[in-house]
Amino acid sequence: MKRPLLKLSRGLWGLIVSGTALVCAFSVTAFLGGLWWVFDLTANFRVQYLACLVIAAFLFVLGQKWPWAVISGVFALINLMEILPSFIGPGRRAAPSPNSITVLHANVLRSNRHYEKARKLIRSVNPDIIVIIEASSGWMKALSVFEEKYPHVVSRPREDNFGIAMFSRFPFEEAEILEIGDAQVPSAMARLRVAGGELTVVATHPLPPVGGARSRYRNRQLQAVAEYIRSIDGPVIIAGDLNTTPWSHHFKKLLRRTRLRDSRRGWGIQTTWPAQARLPLFRIPLDHVLHSPGIAILRRTVGPPIGSDHLPVIVEMSLPSRGS
Repeated sequence: MKRPLLKLSRGLWGLIVSGTALVCAFSVTAFLGGLWWVFDLTANFRVQYLACLVIAAFLFVLGQKWPWAVISGVFALINLMEILPSFIGPGRRAAPSPNSITVLHANVLRSNRHYEKARKLIRSVNPDIIVIIEASSGWMKALSVFEEKYPHVVSRPREDNFGIAMFSRFPFEEAEILEIGDAQVPSAMARLRVAGGELTVVATHPLPPVGGARSRYRNRQLQAVAEYIRSIDGPVIIAGDLNTTPWSHHFKKLLRRTRLRDSRRGWGIQTTWPAQARLPLFRIPLDHVLHSPGIAILRRTVGPPIGSDHLPVIVEMSLPSRGS
């Protein structure tokens, strides 16, 4: 038998095996988020699990630890299968059409005072619809410079982390602030008259799932959002910091109930939090734009840092033609 290419002490191999076993266990509990909020949290780190297991499998091969090499490879594949849909969906780049619009979603962080960074981004992107999460009175004042360009506004600024605002260059057929779920945090709804007809946009920001009680509030809000969306006729967009990732049981449940699609499909994982992490590997995708099946995503990107702990999301989409 050939000598192993990697020789480590028994104690160090023990640490690698223990760490690998833990990551494998988390890879399984990530499927069980409907049973316990802690299990649901473990679903947020599929990319990190994949990276750790690939490295572990490589080390085990070098050390000729064949059983653990196989185990690492199998669980790496399990995580890869969860991640792959973000890369192999219908994403495509195409020229804007008469029915195309651009949506900018940004959790700006209430305490963030880098207003000019956000204003610069808006000028650069020139979106048609802007969704602002954690909108405060300070942020509403800072963004009032765009009132001529975006004269249609529905908002509920707050001095905690749950203010919300939506700005549009399109006129509102209807707009209101809703309390969806029982956490007493506002969501915004606007029905817009756009080139392709009517479009309903819902902006929402559930509580972060830190602890069992907050997790239940978040889950009930996502469930209530699904029920609300199912009552709407015509194309729909949901934009928000949903405080969950695409691999969560509750996120998948939201998609199933609404039959909406995740705009990141085909465009990659596009991680957004925490923005302070320079490498995407150390972030997770908490910020989402979901859409009706008839809407085609022409481009989806993550924007530059604006001083917040979240990165903004920019989605260009083509709406279904009137009568289609």
